[in-house]
Parts: sequence; structure tokens; C-alpha cells
Amino acid sequence: MAVVAGHASAASYVVTPDEYLIDRASSIVSGTVIDRWSRVAENGRIETVYRVLVSETLKGDPYGTIELREWGGVIGDRWEASSAARVYEPGRRYLIFLDRFADGRFTTLSSSRGRFEYQEGHASALSDPESVSLLEGGASETRPRGAEELERLVRRRLSEYRGMRQSSSLAKASGLGSLNVEEALDIALAAWNGPLVRYSAPRTPATSNTRDPFDGEDRIILGDPHDDLPGTFTGTGLVAVAFTGGRVLGGRLIIEGCDVIVQNGVTHENLKQTSFNTMIVHELGHSLGFRHSNTDRFGDPPCETGAPCSNIALMTSLLLGSLNGVLQAWDLDALGNNYAHSGIVHPEYLMYRTEGDGTYLMHRENPEAVWLVAACNSPEVAKPSSSSLRLTPGDSATLAVEERAGESVVWLASTANESELEEIGHGARVIVTPSVTTTYTAHVSNGCGATESESLTIEVASRWRPVNRR
Repeated sequence: MAVVAGHASAASYVVTPDEYLIDRASSIVSGTVIDRWSRVAENGRIETVYRVLVSETLKGDPYGTIELREWGGVIGDRWEASSAARVYEPGRRYLIFLDRFADGRFTTLSSSRGRFEYQEGHASALSDPESVSLLEGGASETRPRGAEELERLVRRRLSEYRGMRQSSSLAKASGLGSLNVEEALDIALAAWNGPLVRYSAPRTPATSNTRDPFDGEDRIILGDPHDDLPGTFTGTGLVAVAFTGGRVLGGRLIIEGCDVIVQNGVTHENLKQTSFNTMIVHELGHSLGFRHSNTDRFGDPPCETGAPCSNIALMTSLLLGSLNGVLQAWDLDALGNNYAHSGIVHPEYLMYRTEGDGTYLMHRENPEAVWLVAACNSPEVAKPSSSSLRLTPGDSATLAVEERAGESVVWLASTANESELEEIGHGARVIVTPSVTTTYTAHVSNGCGATESESLTIEVASRWRPVNRR
């Protein structure tokens, strides 16, 4: 009986308009996948690399062959998967909206919403098997579209910006604003806890902000501190991903741990608290192995004939923020049928994974977990110090500020005559030689993009000159 480590994940999205994909994509290409392979990335996680032969570039400058990186893959008896990653089949042609990870390598923008497969002259995007589109008082439509229609839309949109400089990256935003993660966790625990499910959330911080579902600690990681998710949330796109880990045992993926990563940029300004609550409840539902209520067991629409289905549920692929985390009939049935009595499993409510030649049912045999929060707090910045606050022209001073682990410091300078800040150095210490009175600012940022600044001013006095008397 084989026992191997495994990974799976579920993701949450705000519904992504076509215009968002076009504007945010660093590049848009049409091409055929000619090869793929899996490898262990620098952070120890498995990733799959796809080699794409580009036939046409609609936006950006990729040409020839490019490499596309997606989380997950199979190496030996170990496998990992993330629904924030796309699967491409060699020999098939796709229209791909590209994004970049922090290291500059290509990935798919907004997961499945950035990948369109050409089939019989049409480009169609299948619904992400474990994604969530958020409806905030509006409606969305998923329909197959002809390749010509989609490409005309891309060309028309790009023509509106011809001659204008387009940025492919966005600065990370700090914290959640007034969004309350403890409120969301309390609602999630009250929703799912029962005879067998015993989740708790003590008000103690997580010991790590790195995703690792095998370390015995279930976490809500705020702000994507290690760039596991591409891009930045700006009101649409990727909101969160739940990475679930365990072992394959007797045809089942036994869930043993889960880390939920909330994208950087998520704040009260672009996401309602009720939607945030619903998203956290939804992701913890995936930590119990529940599928989407409106898809088949593999996460593809439509729901299978004869299977329990619902479009109004916490576990639907359309995240209904108005539910504010309250379980609906389908959710209650899934919970009662799988976690009310020990040893009883109703697989029609659970997710399946196909890896290689095997098909695995996901289930949490021991649903007891302590959920901890790895917060994205602003760094605490002490007042910078200087070896001297008064200089004469030509003299130098050493500026210093405390630089804690996981933080970076950028020094900026401005004078009375130059209001714009000029970058002058990095690190905890910097030597300056101002010619005029100058204000120096230590701009400190941490791994999840939160920033704080403190300043000091060095006065530069004119050199003493003797006065000639007659």
C-alpha cells in the first residue's frame, strides 16, 4: 500500500472582465505547447514548465519559444497541485494572457481566465475547477467565444492604447485595511464545526508566513509575502488560494494540513467584509475536501446528472458575498453526510484529483485543526539616526536605521529646491555628503508589501569665511 506526499489547492477570484485581462497582461500570445516537464523549484515546491511555440504576439514582445511556469506537477511518487495554476496539453494551441512572477518568469494571468484553447476554430476558457468568481451586485456570463471574436476584442482594446506606455506590474499594497480576519475566521469555525469537525482559532500569531501544509500548522497567510501568487489584487482577479497537503493512501488523498494565502492588495477598499467572510468560509470548506456545488466531482461544469447540485451555496464556484459566510442547504448536506459520523463518507460531495493513472478522492479523516493567522502588519520604523545633523559642504555623515529580518530599506532624499524624492541607497546604513540642507527618508517595507517611513534633516551651513576690515 503506497503512501506518498501530495498537494492540492483551491482558489478564490473576483470575476475577471475581458478588459482587465487585456490591460493587465504583460503579453498576449497565440501558440502551441510543444513540451512540458516538472521540476523542484528553488522554494522546494514542484512546478511544471511548458514550452510554447509562439505563432503570433498580440501584445508584448515574446517570440520564438517561451517557457511558461505553473505551480504543481508530478516527480516520482510525490505530487503537488494548485488551482491557481493552469494545465496545458502538448500539441494543443492556446491564446494565452501572460503575467510574470516576481522573478520575471511567465505564468498565466488570472488562472483559467487567462487561458483559451482553440477548438474547432473557437477559443474557449473552461471554468477553473476550484476557482471562485465574486458577484458584487452584478452578473457574469461564461460562454464559448469564437477565436475571431476574442482576437478582435484584444486588437480593438490594444488599439485604444497605441502609443501609450503600459505597465505590466503593480506595486504591492499594505495590509487588509479595516477587513477583519478574526471575524471571518470566527464565522468559518461556527459554520463548519460539528460532531467531527473541531477547528479552533486562538488569537496567537502563526510561527511562519511560508506555505507548508506538511508542518502541522494550518494558516491564513495575509498579503502573499513570498510571491506565491502572481500579480496584485486591485478589485478584480485572484483573491486567495488554499494549498492543501497530505498523503495518498488506498485511493484517497488524506488531507493533513492547509494554508490559505490571501493575495496582496486585498483591502476594505476593494472587497467587502461580507465577501471576505464568505471567501474564508469557502476556502476552509475546501480544507475539508468539499467540491463546488455547481460542478462535477473534478470541478468542471456542469454538475453530474443525479449528483447533489446547487447554485446557491457557500461552496458554489460563484462566491456570493451577500451570504456573509452562512451555510446553505447544499453545504449543510455536505457537512452532515461526511462529518457527522465517523467512518461514513459520501463521495458525491467531495473533490477528486486525477494524477497520472490514478484518481483520488479528497477527504480529511481527522478534521481537527488550529488555524493561526500570519498577519501582514506594517513594519515598525524607528527614527533614523545620523552621525551628525549639522555639516559644512564637503563633509559626510552616516545614516542608520534598524533593519529587521524580512524587511528592506530604501533611502530617499529631498531638498527645499527639489520636492521630488531621489533614491540614494539601500540597507540599514548609508553614507551621504549633502551640499545643501537635505531631508533623508528611510522607506522600510516587509515581505508582504507593507511600508512605513521616517525622516530626518541634515543642515548644511556655509563654510566660515574671514571678513576683511578696512
